[in-house]
Amino acid sequence: MSMFYELLMRAKEVYAIIKGNPTENPSGVFSNFTDDNYLITNEKLPEDVTEVQVEFTMMSTIPSSGTQAIFNAGLTSLTLYNKQVSMYDSGYKNIILQSDTTGGSTYVVRCLINGKSLSFSYSKDGGAFIDSLNFTTRNNYNVVKFGIASAGRSFKGSINLNNTFIKRIGNRYWFKGKTKQGE
Repeated sequence: MSMFYELLMRAKEVYAIIKGNPTENPSGVFSNFTDDNYLITNEKLPEDVTEVQVEFTMMSTIPSSGTQAIFNAGLTSLTLYNKQVSMYDSGYKNIILQSDTTGGSTYVVRCLINGKSLSFSYSKDGGAFIDSLNFTTRNNYNVVKFGIASAGRSFKGSINLNNTFIKRIGNRYWFKGKTKQGE
């Protein structure tokens, strides 16, 4: 492979930029998100996304009210809202009900996208995936932020980027757990 082609491929690489000083453990798990400490992709989410998967662990005590953003892509975000994991897209749509939300548990939420139709499933603590929610979105995507949406809505749990990815048409990865120090 030519040096020019190799540099071009690196330049097009999508990664999460570490903003501020969120805590990172050696296995790629990030925590201690705040308004100043979060992760953000270096490119806007493309229109041809077909699958998004995010792995996160709840804080030991889940607050009974308020909103915390786990994953945000503009007007669409995966949130912890009133002890439930919800998708916000012109209103909250519950993915994981309060009855299955447990402090300290690890969840993998998967979203399959077909045009404007979203289909969610989730796995808790390594269990089988459970079908959860289907709905139609507005599809107003932007850069992806992990751990924060806007002022005062940072996630108090942790996000494992090693099991977090975004795929495009053709089963090609657009993002797969790569990080780079803040720019």
